[in-house]
Amino acid sequence: MSMVMMQNSNKLMSLAMLKKLELIEKFGEEKKQIKIVGRSLFLFSKDNYLRQVCAKVVKHNYYDTGVLILITISTILLTLDSPNMDSKGKFAEVLGYLDYVLTMLFSLESLLNIILFGLLCNGRNSYARDPWNVMDLLIVFFSIFNIVLDLQGDSTDLSILKIFRMLRVLRPLRFLKRNLGLKIQVISLMNAIPGIANLLLISLLLLMIFGIQAVGFLKGTFYYCDTNGMPEYVIEQIQTQWDCLDYGGAWVNHVGNFDNVVNAMVTMFGMMSTEGWLDVMWRAVDSTAIHQVPRRNNKQAFIVFFTVFIIIASLFLLNLFVGVVINTFNIEKEKLSRNNLMTDL
Repeated sequence: MSMVMMQNSNKLMSLAMLKKLELIEKFGEEKKQIKIVGRSLFLFSKDNYLRQVCAKVVKHNYYDTGVLILITISTILLTLDSPNMDSKGKFAEVLGYLDYVLTMLFSLESLLNIILFGLLCNGRNSYARDPWNVMDLLIVFFSIFNIVLDLQGDSTDLSILKIFRMLRVLRPLRFLKRNLGLKIQVISLMNAIPGIANLLLISLLLLMIFGIQAVGFLKGTFYYCDTNGMPEYVIEQIQTQWDCLDYGGAWVNHVGNFDNVVNAMVTMFGMMSTEGWLDVMWRAVDSTAIHQVPRRNNKQAFIVFFTVFIIIASLFLLNLFVGVVINTFNIEKEKLSRNNLMTDL
């Protein structure tokens, strides 16, 4: 009886839990096992003492945790740095020394991995054959070059120095290499680019269709008379552009207008985000004719036109972009969880 109950409980275990257990087992085992292949940098053999020491350090349980702590400290220091800070002050000096120490530690971390796995010529496990490791190397290079420029002092071109200091913002990207969840998300975004590109073409087509229609109805009708400082009885007499200019007003066009297809597409693209779309719609409702001042609620049919556009462009189309990314993310997660190994369950 107890055996039957155990079998039933095993069957009731969720697929999600099985995936989670499999991920922990698979990635945990792979992380502890490091294959030392060939001669690293054409100098260090498999049995080389230095290479064995590097393997012990990288395999250590606290190695990744230590690197993540260093990345966190580096990110915090970046937030503390400010262009308005006195470059010769005590705080700036402390930040500079900490930057030197962190750069040295990150350089040492890259060197350990290069000695252990080789740079390029040690097969598929070579350090520089992994794009994430290449990103790490570039960040270390930029950091070292920034320190060299700092040490040169006044002889350095300030524009070059600012560029390399700006590249320090890449340091938090190291988290991606060591966080499985972030890695999946970045890979999903990259793999979603073809689907997003197709949706962009559909979006451009939709904007062009609605933009052409809007230009046909609203071209030149978004102008208005700037009547600041005019008395009320004068404003009531203004009906056309020439009345506006005769009475000392300014004939002004709104930034978002439909005078040509490009302007119409840009205006409607902004409306897709639902930011200020009501203002544009009411201007269209108040529009009259070219060289005529707006009149309140003159063309209420445009309420239907712009509402249909918002429903299609904002509610449907923008959500499709989110759907493409989420679908790609789920596909990558399925690949990572090795579903093909669980088909017999």
